[in-house]
Amino acid sequence: MYIALFSIAILARWSYWLQDRTRINPSSEVFLGICRGLSTSPLEAHHTILAQGSGGYWYFFSGYWVPMCGIHSVSGPDAVVIAQILLSSGTVLLVADTARRYLDVRTAIVAGLPMSALADTFAWTTRLLSDTAFTFAVVAAVWQLTRYDERPTNRNRFLVYAALGYLAVVKVQGLPIVLAYLAWDLLPDRYDLSYGLYPYQRAALVIAALAVPLVAIIAVPAWVNYVSHHLYSGTVVQFDDTFRYAYTPRGTGSEFRFVAQNLDHLFVLFVLKVTFLWLPVIDRFSLLHNAVNVVTLAPTIGLGWTGLVLAARERPALARTAGTPLVVLTLLVGATFVDFSWGYRAPMTPPLVVLGSYALHRAAREVRVRMLSTGTT
Repeated sequence: MYIALFSIAILARWSYWLQDRTRINPSSEVFLGICRGLSTSPLEAHHTILAQGSGGYWYFFSGYWVPMCGIHSVSGPDAVVIAQILLSSGTVLLVADTARRYLDVRTAIVAGLPMSALADTFAWTTRLLSDTAFTFAVVAAVWQLTRYDERPTNRNRFLVYAALGYLAVVKVQGLPIVLAYLAWDLLPDRYDLSYGLYPYQRAALVIAALAVPLVAIIAVPAWVNYVSHHLYSGTVVQFDDTFRYAYTPRGTGSEFRFVAQNLDHLFVLFVLKVTFLWLPVIDRFSLLHNAVNVVTLAPTIGLGWTGLVLAARERPALARTAGTPLVVLTLLVGATFVDFSWGYRAPMTPPLVVLGSYALHRAAREVRVRMLSTGTT
């Protein structure tokens, strides 16, 4: 089963690469600039990062650009794409195995097949960007936490730390997901939702106390900059004035005062951004792109969110592990903006597929039960 899924995934991604070729985006140029600095010395790479004008922001992509720079320096950009194709195909196997561990082999196939060929899961493999590695990191964290739930050994706990550590540094959006996972261990034992990653709950509290100032140091300057540039202007989709909420901001002064006096407008902006994030059909996309999304992405979204609601009631461990990155990234988009190319859907699609496979598994089980009850009456 795994060999077949991996082969389908490789074929789909390789075919896409032959059509799309290797792409260098503006953010790719930033990574390549860091690589050029790194080839001279780590200090030069540090100066390159600071020259971007965002402080240490690009260090939170180091889980991507460090290995990427190594591959690129040896074999060039095409080798990076090949590595990303392999990484994306490996992501398919982790999704299928996660579904198998929670449910059964049949459901693993149901989860693995759409992951193999769903365009949203591999559209970024041809670009020298962190999205493919970030998607892999999200799925690796979900998979390893699932394994730890099954067997809470010291070895599996260490592998969870490794997976979460990588997720925290492969892309800046990974750190909030990691903190959300760690936050489950702050819940009282009576909820039966903690992972038990720490021998004592006090250790989780200490880690949280250390992490919060770190996040504040990183997030507050970026948030102030974001308020100044995007919230005032009503940005819904980054770099696209077509999607904009026109309003007259109330109040002046600090960004915090602005937020307090414009909560109604900010709520509307939040709803608009979340809605646009999950719309499968976008006017700017081509007819073919929208048609593919209607056939593949729309059912994935519908089944995934349905599966999350069902799992929250019936399989809370599944809802907690697969739902955490889904909810955190959706909230982040609502608080910031929809990426110009809807890139944030890529790391959210695998959890949706896992949860959607649970919804289908549950529906199939109910059909079997009804058929058996009908046959016995």
